[in-house]
Amino acid sequence: MIGMQRRAVLHLTAAALALLAVAFVAGCGSGGNGAASGEAEGARLVPADTAAFISVRAVPGSSQWQSAQALLDRFPSGATAIQSIIDRIAPGGSTADVEAIFGDEVDVAVLDLSSKNDPPAVLLNRPDDPAGLENLLAAADPRPVWRVQDGWYLIADSRATLDRAVSGADKATLAGSDDYRAALGDLPADGIASLYVSGKALVAAGAHEGTSILGALGELADLSSVGAVALAEPQGVRVEGSLVAPSAPETAPFETTLASLVPADAIAFVSFGDPKAIVERVLEQVGASDASAPVKLALTVAQELLPVFEGENALFVRSGKPDPEMTLLLSPSDPSAAVSTLDTLAGLAKIAALAGQGTNIASSPVDIDGIAATKLELKDRGVTLYYAAVADHLAVSTATTGIASLVATTPRLADDLRFVEATTAAGLPKETTGFVYLDLHDGVTAAEDLGRFTGVDPEVVENLRPLQYLVVSGGMASGARTFSGFLGIR
Repeated sequence: MIGMQRRAVLHLTAAALALLAVAFVAGCGSGGNGAASGEAEGARLVPADTAAFISVRAVPGSSQWQSAQALLDRFPSGATAIQSIIDRIAPGGSTADVEAIFGDEVDVAVLDLSSKNDPPAVLLNRPDDPAGLENLLAAADPRPVWRVQDGWYLIADSRATLDRAVSGADKATLAGSDDYRAALGDLPADGIASLYVSGKALVAAGAHEGTSILGALGELADLSSVGAVALAEPQGVRVEGSLVAPSAPETAPFETTLASLVPADAIAFVSFGDPKAIVERVLEQVGASDASAPVKLALTVAQELLPVFEGENALFVRSGKPDPEMTLLLSPSDPSAAVSTLDTLAGLAKIAALAGQGTNIASSPVDIDGIAATKLELKDRGVTLYYAAVADHLAVSTATTGIASLVATTPRLADDLRFVEATTAAGLPKETTGFVYLDLHDGVTAAEDLGRFTGVDPEVVENLRPLQYLVVSGGMASGARTFSGFLGIR
């Protein structure tokens, strides 16, 4: 019964959050109860130890909602989806009726993350039409429980969950929590949605589920909290976030140059710096934990490979048949020595395989467009890799074409029009602690060519076409770790 009640509340939660999308099309909403810009009023009503808190706000007439409306209109099913939401919640009703039921802020508080299924959660809502909301709740099967406080409705699957939220908030509220303020305090105040996650809750969830790596990484970083804010802009959706982790290893920002070496037809590009500090800290943390022997062995091998990753590094992906081509481009100070390191590790792996302790490996020299390379076959796994020193770098690829592309006289990614548009729209700084670029436009086309959408509703595929690119980057600001993402929509 409790599971059914929880599903009912989760259904109402999803409906409420989706309902705010009505404002995208309507361009209006309730305005009498709006909180101050950037403030989630519902955070005043839940406990300070809340594990996760999501807030979605509809501010009528704001540039955020005007941009959101324009973005939604770019999807073939945008208007249809909104009408479907309206019909589900208020059959025969209007957009205004639905907006009045849910007001201008909808929040969801997850009290803890220790449960795999249906974690205890509370939906918070301040409606302009309380009677309409109560009619909706009363019609739910099974019926949830709720309480009204200062005009806000706190809705849960059970009285125990509701009492837990209320009694906890009587002691200390999330709005007054240092972790909550640190996670969201420096982020944009005018977003359409915000997210807070407690680092302590994440670590506790990992420990509860026996996930030693999650717990170790959480302790490694001394993760206090994670915060993120979503903003709608004319060219797409931006997310700005922060990671509050006082004891995490420092990651030095660097300037990305490898995009000028990567071919322009890459559909994915990941840039990252020297991982030495992070790997050594993980080794120290996991070495003292109950991690399995294979995990510890993998980290030991990673430590041996650290000199190979000492410079700027990148992974790029290109379309291929039957599988995409993936190439790792590294910048060790001595590429020849890095090749020798890989040769040595391959030799040790062969010895381990002969002793029955590893994968059957075969290596052989191969020429790739005049480049002296090594072919490495992991026969038990059906995997083949190629590696070589190329133009003062070390390249490791799943195909010979990946290595050959680095010396071919073809356009480079740094000059590609979509890449330039994406990094400009995202506001990618000159220096980052790493970034990811995905060419979604060409990625969808490649997936179609490979038949990956076979059996997928054609309407779904058509609604993927407006997606152009995704850029996600990391950085440092005032000693804090930040991240930023931008999804381009045309």
